[in-house]
Amino acid sequence: MSRVVTRLGTVPFINTKVIEGLFSTDLAYLQALYDRINGYGGQQKKVICPHCKTGFDAEIGPDEE
Repeated sequence: MSRVVTRLGTVPFINTKVIEGLFSTDLAYLQALYDRINGYGGQQKKVICPHCKTGFDAEIGPDEE
């Protein structure tokens, strides 16, 4: 991840120590963003809202199939 992150707020230099020091939720967000950008993200699935019965496409992750 430290090889693909080019800027992170006001941090002047990104290296593995910076990435390792992130909160787990922040790292998970960056990994999901990387996956989405590179086409590794979830798939689209047609779903129906249980409340209003409206159909729409939702992105699902690999563990939600």
